[in-house]
Amino acid sequence: DEAYYAEIQQGYKILTDVPSRREYVEMNDHEKFARLKVKEEMDQGAKKAMGGNMMIASGVPNQCSCPFVEEPDGNGRVIISWSCSNAWRDEVTEYEIEVGFPDSDTFKLIKFRKTSRLEHTMQLRHGSHFFRVRARNMVGYGAWSLEEHFVA
Repeated sequence: DEAYYAEIQQGYKILTDVPSRREYVEMNDHEKFARLKVKEEMDQGAKKAMGGNMMIASGVPNQCSCPFVEEPDGNGRVIISWSCSNAWRDEVTEYEIEVGFPDSDTFKLIKFRKTSRLEHTMQLRHGSHFFRVRARNMVGYGAWSLEEHFVA
């Protein structure tokens, strides 16, 4: 079975490469890690096919997906994850997460440099929150994603 053999090869490649193994252990989610690696390989293949001479053809980055928020331990610590199509093509350099807080008109804006892992961990107080994310490149900011509502 070719699919099974390819999966075993991928696992071997990950476990014998120290940085990949470390990232795999930190992520602690086999399916999510595998999806991330497949996407990274596709992005690298597309970049090589274009000779590495890519231009920002579309202006600002595409709108990111609605964030996915999970609270693995039930203690207010949440992990926010999302995706942005064509981030490599749009040369995304930064992401912003906007967090709305319960019973208030205030929000927190979190900025961070692009990483291969599109997720952020933070501690929330109890109540209802909203999250949205957007990407930035040298042209400007993309549109905000749809909002994800979450009760901690």
